[in-house]
Amino acid sequence: MAFNFSSDIVGHRKIKALLENSYNNFNLPHSYIFYGPKSIGKFQLSLDFANQLLGKNSFHSMPDLMIINSDKIKTEGKKSNQITVNEIRELEYFLRLTPANNLYRIGIIDDAENMNYNASNALLKILEEPGNKTIIFLIANSIFRIAPTVRSRCVKIRFDRPDHDDLLIILKRQLPDISEESEYNLLLKYANEDIHMAVKIYKENAIEIIEKITNCISMNEVKYADEIFHFASINNDRWDIVKNSLINCAYNSVKFCAVSQFGYNAALKKAERIINLINMCEKDNLDKNKVITSCLQ
Repeated sequence: MAFNFSSDIVGHRKIKALLENSYNNFNLPHSYIFYGPKSIGKFQLSLDFANQLLGKNSFHSMPDLMIINSDKIKTEGKKSNQITVNEIRELEYFLRLTPANNLYRIGIIDDAENMNYNASNALLKILEEPGNKTIIFLIANSIFRIAPTVRSRCVKIRFDRPDHDDLLIILKRQLPDISEESEYNLLLKYANEDIHMAVKIYKENAIEIIEKITNCISMNEVKYADEIFHFASINNDRWDIVKNSLINCAYNSVKFCAVSQFGYNAALKKAERIINLINMCEKDNLDKNKVITSCLQ
């Protein structure tokens, strides 16, 4: 069977070649972990690879594929998107069935870091005694949030962030209504080349507030603090944007000072203080208004 990965998946050429080589050499492991930044194609590539292994031309009507998606779990009436032992037991039952096409039974666990303790233990038992024709893909943003015992039984493949040109292609597909190339570039700049954050910035119309954060950080002043706090208090995505912008501005100041060799130590201390304040705010539920004001000074 000739492999033909979807043209919709941008970049990751080495990973595609690795997967294709494993298949051609009859060296497919029973389990993979695909990990790396959000929204760069990890899940899509696992789905595409499953499609190839099952000999299908589309993702419709695939009786030998089961997908566990924590976001879908949350929308189905649960209070959290935690993956529980019940979902993993369903997967175990599914994988034990005889493949409909006599090829493989494949399971994909998206956001695998959301498995709770019991779910991880149940998955471990599957990985310890995998079936002959079963393959499991774990998709995660942070591999360290997956239990070490589970990690040790999987082939780990790290997905790096695509280069800028590839990121532009991905962002254009996710945000097709933008007309100016310069706006895509600006979104990526303010998101520090993070697609997931760039989409948040666009959807929350956050360019102006980020520019005000940048202005306050560079001038060591708090004149926009109340406005920034009001923006951040609307929802979690806006708070994520503010946190990301504060940290990015602080690090950019460090980089600038390192090149100019002026004020480097002060910029580094400020960056460390901002990161510590944000971490404490998340951990100890500090007053966000006070945290934002302290970060801007």
